[in-house]
Amino acid sequence: MPEAEIPTITTADLKAMLDGKEDFVLLDVRATFMQKFTIDDPRCKEVSLNALHLKWKEIPPGKKIVLMDHIGKRTQVAGRFLAGKGFKNLVKVSGGYSQYIKDGYPVKK
Repeated sequence: MPEAEIPTITTADLKAMLDGKEDFVLLDVRATFMQKFTIDDPRCKEVSLNALHLKWKEIPPGKKIVLMDHIGKRTQVAGRFLAGKGFKNLVKVSGGYSQYIKDGYPVKK
């Protein structure tokens, strides 16, 4: 995988993007067993990091991709993988779902 520094956004930045109806894909790369809740938004797509090498072609290449996981550990690996496949507009959410929930933002169970 190529070295790629993926820019970081806060959960507040993500919430503003969701509220503002910005065109992007929120890519949840948590392990399948950790996907007990999600952000209820049609832009959210669940592809575990373990399955990303099989499903990366399902991700629209021209859109901004916001990477999110449970605490922020898997997003850098996912971002490097996608950068290696030619994706350019990648960001990761600092603290992942754990921080998003801690900050009081809604999720769907």
